[in-house]
Amino acid sequence: MSHVQTQILGRVLSLLTGLTTTGSRVYQGRVHPLTPGTMPGVCVSLGGAQPTGGTMKATQKEVELLVDVYVAGDDYSVSGQVQGEVEAALYGDRVGGRFFNSLATNLVYGGERREFVASGALKHTKVSITFNVEYQTVDGVANAAN
Repeated sequence: MSHVQTQILGRVLSLLTGLTTTGSRVYQGRVHPLTPGTMPGVCVSLGGAQPTGGTMKATQKEVELLVDVYVAGDDYSVSGQVQGEVEAALYGDRVGGRFFNSLATNLVYGGERREFVASGALKHTKVSITFNVEYQTVDGVANAAN
């Protein structure tokens, strides 16, 4: 079994695949394949992680979840639609007070940054959304959420 962070990333990719506006245009990583056929699209990756607390046997951690929305041109209505669908999908995957198949104990919206990119062959808008995903593992067992 893979590290809890890898499992969380896999679950997020699964949740975001099939959204109404982006369909199967969901990519893992920080680099989006910029073509008219890949937009609107979403890139998902994990950023830094840090401990946030713990006990003698378990460590509470937080990892940064990065979701980048790409839209051709400067279409605020489409990028806003995708952003709403992303948030609904992520926050809608909560069961028994936990997120992502009970892997995460909390999901906190961390903010967004919108950028219009006019350089290059394909003018596009990039909306970078950050979430903080909190989870806990038993010390020495990083592939199982506690």
